[in-house]
Amino acid sequence: MMLHELPSNEHKKVRALFQPLDNHLAVGALVDGAVPGQVYVDDLSHPVAALARAKYRFHLAGSPENEDFNRSLRRLMVDTIYPQALAAGEVMYTLYYAPAAWAEVVDVILRDKYPLKTQRQYYERKPFNSGWRPQPPAGYSLHAVDAALLADTTLKNIEPLKEEMCSERPTVQEFLDKSFGVCLLHGDEIAGWCLSEYNSANRCEVGIETVEAHRRRGLGTLMACALAEQAYARGVTRIGWHCYARNMASASTALKAGFEHMCDYPAYFAWFNPVDNLAVHGNICFGQEQYEEALDWYRRAFAQGEARSWAYWNAAQAAGAQGDYPTAMRYLAQAVDKGFDDLEQLTNAGHLRGLHDTPRWSELIARLRKQADAGS
Repeated sequence: MMLHELPSNEHKKVRALFQPLDNHLAVGALVDGAVPGQVYVDDLSHPVAALARAKYRFHLAGSPENEDFNRSLRRLMVDTIYPQALAAGEVMYTLYYAPAAWAEVVDVILRDKYPLKTQRQYYERKPFNSGWRPQPPAGYSLHAVDAALLADTTLKNIEPLKEEMCSERPTVQEFLDKSFGVCLLHGDEIAGWCLSEYNSANRCEVGIETVEAHRRRGLGTLMACALAEQAYARGVTRIGWHCYARNMASASTALKAGFEHMCDYPAYFAWFNPVDNLAVHGNICFGQEQYEEALDWYRRAFAQGEARSWAYWNAAQAAGAQGDYPTAMRYLAQAVDKGFDDLEQLTNAGHLRGLHDTPRWSELIARLRKQADAGS
């Protein structure tokens, strides 16, 4: 196998290889030893190709032309990383790369894993005197994410906040020791948070979340500005922000908070569970009204094993859109068996109207109403 794990004290050997991915601070923080991770190379002494792994973020750099190394990367993914992730209950991963020629190699590394290709954007904020002062809306208060806040275990959403703190750091305590953040309280509820990620030298990146019930009130912008002020006070001079190109809300928040759009870049992502991954392909085709293609992905997913209720639900709609009502009813019954119970969504689904006059439809509606009455 032409693949070697580089000792952590030698990660600096690949710094130049990953320079084209400078916008991805996860790599820089890993090379600097600021966060844990692994670096796999083709040659321990003089690497010309490398894969950096920070949890389930993967970055490819250097030359994509070493076929032995590329096949070794495939074995690493198939024999080690996928089994580890599935055993640990991990959901998905992302893969970034530079130069662009790596895109052809991804088909080799992830053959039969069916990753999805997408576009992402990078924004950056540098220090400037904006004259901004935190002025939360009435009923909200701004707080640092610190030990005192976390000590109040009665706060709602405290556990999701802790999970986010550990998305990069191995423990909450390590986050408190090496990172920083702000949050907004609304009564006894944490309404949102904005945390530093991949702190390394004079840089950090942003992880931000506003609880759904509190969105569209400008809270994200407020928290991002507050985090920036905190970062500058700590000597940070470059703050990065990544989002999907289609996520207009995130991009808008970044711009309102003083970040500048720096670049777009490609990425791959996939679910570790093959059933989920294939079904997501079906969802994408369904959303594009490519119903036959969607059904093909759903069938492939179901052939791999038991799927989640949303997969059967969307498969039922895709079959209904094709006029295949027997198949639509079969998938719909499986969706209900798997826990789908949204009567309003069911009765309003236009693709399933052809089922409304059938006995099985009446039976299914009666079953769901009975379940709803029992749960009320």
